[in-house]
Amino acid sequence: MVKNFSRAIRYTLTVTTLLLANNAIAVPTSEKYEVLKKASNYAQSVACSTTFSDDTEDTETTISDVYLVETSSFDDLNEFGTNYIVYWSGDYGCMGGSGTYSSFLTSFSRISDTRPFLMEKLDILDDINKDKYQINSRFIHDVDFKNGVLLITASDYSNDPNDFEANNFPANRYLYVLSYDEDVYEWKLLNKQFIGKND
Repeated sequence: MVKNFSRAIRYTLTVTTLLLANNAIAVPTSEKYEVLKKASNYAQSVACSTTFSDDTEDTETTISDVYLVETSSFDDLNEFGTNYIVYWSGDYGCMGGSGTYSSFLTSFSRISDTRPFLMEKLDILDDINKDKYQINSRFIHDVDFKNGVLLITASDYSNDPNDFEANNFPANRYLYVLSYDEDVYEWKLLNKQFIGKND
């Protein structure tokens, strides 16, 4: 499993065009807090029971869930094209059903350092799932972004009739590897790896 994962990462780092070279870009903490606040305001305006709420029963969304995806600069002082992703969860539309709570990877961007950050896309996983359902956003366990690669650990339902599954308890767990395709301005799924059964 480790060998296959390493091979997938090497492949991903080869084909991706979006590298943040070992986190060489220094990200001002104040900027990440600014994006976090924008995400919190947005999420709580469209969803209930969000991970921004003080009384959330899930893991609270913090600055560690804010990922710098891309930034460019004219010189040492002026930046443009800065893009972030914020990982959060909630009941979008406040539907209140047993299957309406989900996770989101919401993108925020600004065109220059003199402009505010704006919500760009509610969920970048829409890029992945638009043609074929591939990642179940109801069961995301972990997200990380390193060297231009987005890593998502999530569960999904099994096709094995011997697996016991209920509406909120899928049997299988996967690691998904994504990168951003700058040519078409979309996220692409590079690899999906089965990593085990849920207990």
